Amino acid sequence: MDRLLLGRGIAAVDTPSRRLLLEAFWLALKEGMEARRRNAEGDYSPDPKAQRFPEWAVTPSSKPIAALPVKVSLKGLVEDWWREAQAIGRKPSTHESYANTVAAFV
Repeated sequence: MDRLLLGRGIAAVDTPSRRLLLEAFWLALKEGMEARRRNAEGDYSPDPKAQRFPEWAVTPSSKPIAALPVKVSLKGLVEDWWREAQAIGRKPSTHESYANTVAAFV
């Protein structure tokens, strides 16, 4: 799901929206599998449920991530990782160890 969103230029989703997206994704996946089952049984009629999805329109603020120039350093990756790792209770010594290892590598 995250890769799909990133590919569409959406880098972050708040928690309530993420839950709604995951529920909608699950429903669309379930309905897609039902449509494939009907196809396997010989029914190739158009799926009316698929019409509820609008065509994706790219706006200037929703350019795909791949189209944007990205400069990422190894040290920057460690710092990005650390922001997430802190939230799950990683110790500062872990950050220090990782940062020192990457610095030595660089």
